[in-house]
Amino acid sequence: MTTPQTTLRGPWHSKPKKPQIVTDFKAIKKSRDPYQLSKTREMGKWDELFQGISEGDCFVMPTEEVARASSALRKWLKTNEIDGLIRQRSKCEDGKGRVWLYKILKKSDQPC
Repeated sequence: MTTPQTTLRGPWHSKPKKPQIVTDFKAIKKSRDPYQLSKTREMGKWDELFQGISEGDCFVMPTEEVARASSALRKWLKTNEIDGLIRQRSKCEDGKGRVWLYKILKKSDQPC
């Protein structure tokens, strides 16, 4: 029975070099355009939906959207500095999913 040979590693067994990309400097032009700040959204796509949410509110949605909506609600609460418990269920009796803002925590309710 023979054992397979191991391949040697070293500078003489390196991978082939990638071809060099040549830049066409004639296609590049100098300009004095002012720097433009990136456009930021004032509101995210979930903000309008979450705006008037209160403790005990629930969102009903297709089952595929539950994880996405739950994650968005967590991020929205964190951004707005609200501590709360979120519960989600992928399938309820009617075949749809739900996300609840179960409880808004006050400073005294938070565990140490």
